[in-house]
Amino acid sequence: MPIFKRLRPEDFDLIARTTLRPCPEGGVELRCPPEYEARMFEEHYSWSSRTEARDAPCPVKAISADPTITGAYLPGEGMEELVHVDYDFVPETSHLHQIEAPNRCRRAMLEFLEEIGLQE
Repeated sequence: MPIFKRLRPEDFDLIARTTLRPCPEGGVELRCPPEYEARMFEEHYSWSSRTEARDAPCPVKAISADPTITGAYLPGEGMEELVHVDYDFVPETSHLHQIEAPNRCRRAMLEFLEEIGLQE
């Protein structure tokens, strides 16, 4: 898949170790059964559609994928909410930006924490 072309070989191993576990009968299976994962997405979208960033009791920053690259995913709902948060993206990354560029994502987060006085 094109979206995976930005990953390094060790990233695939990390994803496999994180999402799979050994099966008692041999082989591997998903750590999270599909029905549980579906429920997590259902709960997330239900919650996020009832939540407004402007009402957050603390500063909020969204660190996202590069919206200018092919295959990047923009937030599907609530784009109007982005005007109420500190929004930035990591250049040349997909929606897997935390795996593709962990140090740049970490740096963006730490800079935000410093700006709001929670990091020295």
